[in-house]
Amino acid sequence: MHEWHLQATREAWHRASLETTYRELSDKDIEFLLAMPPDSGPSRVSEIAKRMGVASNYASQYKRRLLEDGVIGERGRGLVGFDIPAFREFLNEKAF
Repeated sequence: MHEWHLQATREAWHRASLETTYRELSDKDIEFLLAMPPDSGPSRVSEIAKRMGVASNYASQYKRRLLEDGVIGERGRGLVGFDIPAFREFLNEKAF
């Protein structure tokens, strides 16, 4: 098999796994995640809540779900970041 074919296969598989993950998310999960991309690095949960227009404890419910699903990970006290490679970019493509 040619190297370019292997690369194309890997990319197609990765894209399909991103699509599957995306389809399994609730609308509020997606809203939480879309509130993260404006930050270049880890996002503060309090800022995510503010962007969503909800209280921090409400946003924390979605944080917890996304942590359990492995979509995001903790990056310090009150900070989260994407744990799935390229998911931030994938969400930006879906949203716009």
